[in-house]
Amino acid sequence: QTSLTLHPTQDPDIYDTDVFLVFQNVNSMVHVYRDYYNPSSVEFPYLYAPLGLQCTVVSIGVKDGKFYASFTPITIGNNQTVNFTLTEMTTAAFKTQLDALN
Repeated sequence: QTSLTLHPTQDPDIYDTDVFLVFQNVNSMVHVYRDYYNPSSVEFPYLYAPLGLQCTVVSIGVKDGKFYASFTPITIGNNQTVNFTLTEMTTAAFKTQLDALN
């Protein structure tokens, strides 16, 4: 196990951001919550990340009534920080990318 820090390039309060890890070859996903113990932090820490596993960081958000998402494939490394950027996306495009992870 190791710590994995997921760092948005945009303010997660403006986008009401949620972050998930969708694992490859394992029928599992994890919701990664923002570090609310540190009010000034914008990061999403996961302190029990399985070292060496491949996954996709799936981030979603809404801003001004528009849907935004990010799909960032990674292999979890030791004490890793991963940046992600939300981009505007249609619901259909999101579902297509999500289905591709199966």
